[in-house]
Amino acid sequence: MVKRLRMTKRRWLLLAVVLAVLAAAMLMLLPGKPSPTLDEIGLSKQSDARLALLPAAGGLPGRGQQDGEGFLPVLENARFRLWLQPELSQIAVEEMATGKRWRSNPPESALEGESVKGLLLANLKSPFLLEYTKDGKTQREVTNAADKNLKMAYTVENDILQVNYSVANLGLGVALQYKLTDHGLVAAVPAEGITETSDRRILSLSLLPFFGAASQSSKDGYLFVPDGPGGLIYFDRVRTIAEGKRYSQPIYGFETANRMGSESMREMISYPVFGLKDGDQAFAAIISSGEMTANIEGMPSGEVSTFHSIYPEFIYRQEYGQRMSRLSAPVVMIQKDRVMQDRVVEYRLLSDSEAGYVGMAHAYRGYLQETGQLGEPLQPAHEVPLELALLGGDSRPTSFGTSFVPVTTFGQAEEIVARLQEIGIGNMRVTYAGWLEDGTRKTNSDFTIEPKLGGKSGLQGLAAKLRQSGVETFRLEADLVWMDSSRSGALTREEGIRSIDGTVYYNAWDWFVLNPSYGVRQAMQWWEEMSGLGVNGIHFEEMGRRVFRDYNNSEIIEREDTAALYTSLFNKLREQSANVSVRRANAYTLSGIDHFGNMPLSSSYDFILDESVPFYPIALHGYMTYSGPPGNMRDMYKEEQLKAIEYGAVPFFLLTYDPPRSLTNTGTWVFSSEYRLWEERIKQELEMFRQLAPVQHLTIADHKRLRDGVYVTVYEDGTEVEVNYGSGTFEVRRGSGP
Repeated sequence: MVKRLRMTKRRWLLLAVVLAVLAAAMLMLLPGKPSPTLDEIGLSKQSDARLALLPAAGGLPGRGQQDGEGFLPVLENARFRLWLQPELSQIAVEEMATGKRWRSNPPESALEGESVKGLLLANLKSPFLLEYTKDGKTQREVTNAADKNLKMAYTVENDILQVNYSVANLGLGVALQYKLTDHGLVAAVPAEGITETSDRRILSLSLLPFFGAASQSSKDGYLFVPDGPGGLIYFDRVRTIAEGKRYSQPIYGFETANRMGSESMREMISYPVFGLKDGDQAFAAIISSGEMTANIEGMPSGEVSTFHSIYPEFIYRQEYGQRMSRLSAPVVMIQKDRVMQDRVVEYRLLSDSEAGYVGMAHAYRGYLQETGQLGEPLQPAHEVPLELALLGGDSRPTSFGTSFVPVTTFGQAEEIVARLQEIGIGNMRVTYAGWLEDGTRKTNSDFTIEPKLGGKSGLQGLAAKLRQSGVETFRLEADLVWMDSSRSGALTREEGIRSIDGTVYYNAWDWFVLNPSYGVRQAMQWWEEMSGLGVNGIHFEEMGRRVFRDYNNSEIIEREDTAALYTSLFNKLREQSANVSVRRANAYTLSGIDHFGNMPLSSSYDFILDESVPFYPIALHGYMTYSGPPGNMRDMYKEEQLKAIEYGAVPFFLLTYDPPRSLTNTGTWVFSSEYRLWEERIKQELEMFRQLAPVQHLTIADHKRLRDGVYVTVYEDGTEVEVNYGSGTFEVRRGSGP
């Protein structure tokens, strides 16, 4: 009897333990506070508006007389005239004041010495290249406007020239539209103008692949590519096969959810602009629609022809790897559905003094202003701000789960800021990172503050202390993109994006990507918690830098939707007086951010690019602040410090209270961040940058290389900042402007 009672007690105890575990599991699965809908918080996906397709009307436009090459004038405005060569549908834009022309293709006379034949020669004569495949196959084929089976029909209406192409034997059709603007030309491929009536499927379309192409003999010129802050590929350089001869990169990076894609070691393209300079003529091309699934293709002479050219390749279907079993190698497949996006490119035509990368940057700045993507100019400042990031800590795996390692508690953060103020640094913007419970190994998107750092009360106290000490901007870092997959599989399937093959996407570290609809709703809830604790800013590490597609059939999210959701989130936060900072911000976010963090200040380190230039800084300076990588993480300290001065960036440091070696085996890699070791260097850097305070709110008017290793940046008031990398010095010469 006693023995039976003992067994019963043990069983009851075991049952109680099991029930407790089950209850805890159920609590984890139960939803917390319901997330508001997108409509409830005023956030939205991309607009469904589409370009209107003009009715196809056969026959040639009958305006004016042909010139000596068979071109007809078809459109005209106050500055430009559009010419059409009807046989192959080539176009040319004439600047009427000077007579200069920008052509879609090289003239016939320039092709007489061309060495390529067949399809490659035909490509040189076509305003587009259409790549297609047979349904169920992966072999790629190309057609163009010189295809003998192709038919063309022209329509001129509402100041638009539309060319309808159809290839009857392939069952494929496409329409191109052209319109003149005050700055040059807009070329478009309406989504509704693409037809597929057979078993052929369109893969990509290269638009105006030889627009403004420069001949092999041209020496005064270059291709401009959107690599890092900007990169130049000079015409007069001889390149070997080992060095590589072409530039080919996807805008905003490879598709995350496509298992065939892989991240490149190059700098990711973060703005949809490319250009070409040939003597005293140039153009800046801005992809205003359809850039999310587009590549920039830069072709120096000798790659596909004797001409230098650069153009967009618009992707309509992607390849992906389909695994038939866990052990088998992936089989290459083609995406079934075509991307339904309008494709629009605006060519801003430049000549004389504006024919170069500075003029291209000015043209892009003008475009951003006209489209409302740049806010009001910055106000004059007496001091250059210090962007200060403080790292709380991170977690490392243990035998029983994870253990959080603090390196800067909230109280210690107060000490660091007080010390920097004590040595004379008054204008600080503070961002606190690594504050989430479980650190980067988080398995959910709950707003939970790590107790070892001081918990909620400690964070609230830090916010109050900073406010009292005169720090006007205090942000918390947020990362609502990557999640640890060790959470419940059901929740992962619900909230994680799907790969192109329909399965939940995981990266090499077994992390998944949070669906952006969930992410932006959670971010708004986080902001509600943050602002209630006295935080007045938010910094995003991945939102605004990453763009991806969710192939979940229940709610397909295009890359355009992801970008629109993140941008509307940032704008909504700013409406609520949040100071928004984004790391390596893509161009679509610009309307919603106050600070651009970790801007690349150099192009990719490879042989195809000959020189880095400050295209992006020229476009943005005076409208928002930006910083390069943290000063304490520079590879070449002095050179990168001077580069930040040359490009008009503000100082940025990432600090900890304790030595960063404590973070070994966590998900954070920081090698030198202890504030005591860096405070003197920070003081010295702020003293150097203080000389740039008077131009912080001004635009950059010019930038040039004076000689090897010596560059000068000129601001709108005439102030010149000359940087000498050889001597490791810089000089500021004040301008006489207002």
